[in-house]
Amino acid sequence: MDFVVAASTGTHLYRAEGLAKPTLLQTLPRPQPVRHCLASNCDGGLLAVLLQSGAVGIWDLREGGSAQTKAPGPTAWVPCEVAPQSGPITRCYFSPKGSFLVTWEPQGTIHRVEGKGESKGGAAGKSFGRAENLSAWGITRRPRYPTEFQIEISKDGKQKLGVNVDHLDGCSGLLVRRVDPGLVEGHNRAVRTSQPAMLVLPGDKILVVNNTPLSAGAKCMAEEIQRADVLKLTLQKGPAWALALPMARFFAPHISPLRWPPIQWSSDEAYAFRSVTDEIQVMDGRTMQQLWRLEVHSISQLAVSQRLCTSGTAPEACSACLAVFCPAASSCSPGMVRVFTSFGKKAMPALTKSFFSDCAWVSLKWDPVDGQDLLALVHSSDLTEDDLAFRTLHGQGGNSLYLLRPHEAAEPVAALSSSQEGAILDVQWSPACRNEARSIILLQGPQPALVSVLSYSSGGGGGQAVLRRVNLGRFGVRNCFTLDPCCRSFCLRVQSERGGGISNEADSADLFDVAVDGTILRRTGVAVVSRQKDQVLGPSVSAAEFSPDGRILMTNVQSEAGSELRFLGAADGQTLYRLKFEGISAVAWQPRPAGTFPAPDFPVPVGASDEGALSTAASLAVELRDRELFRRRLRKVQGKLRELERGRQKTAKAKSKPGKAAPQAPIAEAGQESEAELRAAVAALEAELAKPDEHFEQLVFEVSCLEGMRLLETLPGEFRDAARNFCREHCLDPQLAGPLAEQMEQQLQRGQGGYAAHQPSLQGQNSQPKDKRRPGGGRGQKPAVIDLGDKDAVQRKVRALQKKLREIDKLKQMPESALELLQKEKILTEAQVRQECGHLERELDLLCRLPRLVFDVETDSGMRYIEFRDGDDCLDLAKRFCEEHDLDKELIQPLAAHMEAKLAADEEENYNS
Repeated sequence: MDFVVAASTGTHLYRAEGLAKPTLLQTLPRPQPVRHCLASNCDGGLLAVLLQSGAVGIWDLREGGSAQTKAPGPTAWVPCEVAPQSGPITRCYFSPKGSFLVTWEPQGTIHRVEGKGESKGGAAGKSFGRAENLSAWGITRRPRYPTEFQIEISKDGKQKLGVNVDHLDGCSGLLVRRVDPGLVEGHNRAVRTSQPAMLVLPGDKILVVNNTPLSAGAKCMAEEIQRADVLKLTLQKGPAWALALPMARFFAPHISPLRWPPIQWSSDEAYAFRSVTDEIQVMDGRTMQQLWRLEVHSISQLAVSQRLCTSGTAPEACSACLAVFCPAASSCSPGMVRVFTSFGKKAMPALTKSFFSDCAWVSLKWDPVDGQDLLALVHSSDLTEDDLAFRTLHGQGGNSLYLLRPHEAAEPVAALSSSQEGAILDVQWSPACRNEARSIILLQGPQPALVSVLSYSSGGGGGQAVLRRVNLGRFGVRNCFTLDPCCRSFCLRVQSERGGGISNEADSADLFDVAVDGTILRRTGVAVVSRQKDQVLGPSVSAAEFSPDGRILMTNVQSEAGSELRFLGAADGQTLYRLKFEGISAVAWQPRPAGTFPAPDFPVPVGASDEGALSTAASLAVELRDRELFRRRLRKVQGKLRELERGRQKTAKAKSKPGKAAPQAPIAEAGQESEAELRAAVAALEAELAKPDEHFEQLVFEVSCLEGMRLLETLPGEFRDAARNFCREHCLDPQLAGPLAEQMEQQLQRGQGGYAAHQPSLQGQNSQPKDKRRPGGGRGQKPAVIDLGDKDAVQRKVRALQKKLREIDKLKQMPESALELLQKEKILTEAQVRQECGHLERELDLLCRLPRLVFDVETDSGMRYIEFRDGDDCLDLAKRFCEEHDLDKELIQPLAAHMEAKLAADEEENYNS
């Protein structure tokens, strides 16, 4: 397995064998310092690099030595160079099979070009015209043998020979330095497809010119070339291995990121497509000659499915599909996605999806398995430079997601997610089909983002295609993920540039295991690099890519200290080795054909079979169990029932029409397959809503994760203690207690408007039952949520509560007849204020006295923790721990002695250091 590193010192090519440290194969010229300076092709084994000279260098990595011999071929590390026309080439990419390289260079000036017509004198005229800066270069490999060949060229008196030669030492022949436009280039075009062994390339030597042999000297051979009208040349092949000829050029002064790539091929390169404002140009994929135009108004995006189109197959019968996006022309017209299953001269769209809401652009992603289904991710805001550079946490996320199936008759459009459910940060197809089902991995906000897996069957045989959604959980602040080529793992992380400051978790990642049966579980979490104390900006992982065999994850780490590559084992996330560079612009594994490596066999993630424990890594999703929660769920289930009834009526209506085929089964969400289950759920929810108000006075939260849902009961002001106890009871990481408490506070404020919403109404002896109060049950503004991790905020709140208690004490000393209504109500809140003040004082004490040591204690119910702070007594801690967990009193003394021994060892170690 080879990978390429584009650094400031050069383009370095490495080879990795297994999990051993890679070795350097070759250092190529320095690239341009841009993220897209590398392009590679799987079928051809080619690598293209944007060089600092403005040209593009193409290398054949298959000549760099095999994994067994490690011996490079004679043409290894010799580039096939593509020169620019005016300015430097800034973008390039390969066609699917590597037969073409598309280059684009910015257009800044008007160039004098050859006129296509004739001047008044009859000769070819010269005129000023627009330069064609988008080029498609045909790449033709020349066989290595035979080493010598002969060509014949006849001069026409109009064109130059078109070769720049070097005499060398005068007796070694003429060395071809460069092939310019002329007769030799015309010869190369003529033999390009029929006789590629006869190509004349830079580096070849001319040994014989007509009857002038090599012994006559280079000067005589050059004179014979100038004198003769017909040249019979004998050449010896040099190290050059390929020829790049421009097969088509287009004028493209500016290409929007939404239109990239500007030229797209079918998977077998039978057809090529290029979109302009109001049409799609259909071209022959091998000659780049335009065949016809497909008229579609206001095109802004084009996506071609990678399906096979056999040679000679008519476009109507070709299985490749086209998808185009046409933005709204005015505020009264919708934006539309149009899908073409055929692209003949008069082809019509097989499916059209309109968007009447805000739709600036869409992300079109075809199913990589069979190329028949399409994901349309709708974006309501325009794409900015910050989004392209991943300097925003939302990135290139969308608002709603649709599944388009143009080959389905009954219900070809399915809404997978709406804007009310949160921003969609990333969505990708699974590259493999498991159990005859398609899978879609979805990352959705708000942060911490929710990871979900959507799967559905093809619905063949008239059966109902059921859409299932499994929420894996929330694993921190994340905005993108990467899948391995074998579909056995994927990496969840934050995509950001160093200095963007979008997340303090930009150095962390999560690895997930995708089993053969389609089950997805979190394998491990990893901190790729840690932030140093003297660093102002934290490090970030700007790129992460799996190796072709799926066993290694290569990460590009950017920090103030410099750039480095860290290679992690996909099985456990452990660092295998590191490579440091001064500056890294881009890194990439050289792709390999599918099936080259077998899928890796990873062990089942630890804890996957423990059904009684919650995930110890995922952030916990929290919902307040109040009336509003049950109302939302009731509305959702009732909506599913209505959709089920509409689908039944549509099917009955279609069957009643004579001569019309029965429609195929639409995609239905999981749960809609059984109407009885939905009606039972409606009855249960209505029963919950019918319960009296006293049932909802107790604060109850639903804490959900991968393994299920747990209930958490607590009181206002005791969220932090309840969260700690919950984590201990369910064997969770103690670090989750803080985020869990914050989510409970946010849910309480969002759902009912503050703590007072769940307190009994304060009705004194003289209070009126129908007092003008806000719906929450108290007066004034909603209380602000206190960040229990902010020491200064907690201290300010404690001082305010202590002041309120002093005021209450003064009011209690006054005669009752002199008190006003508000003062009486203030006295009634004394118990609540003292409870909240005591809770915050305990939290403040914990913040001031940070844990000195944390002891892990293994119990029958799992691992538990004891935090020791300065001033604590080991015996008291041990006694409270045993009482809290119902342990024998005989364990108090040994546990306290063990803690004291550990503390003494820690003090001695600190003293010695």
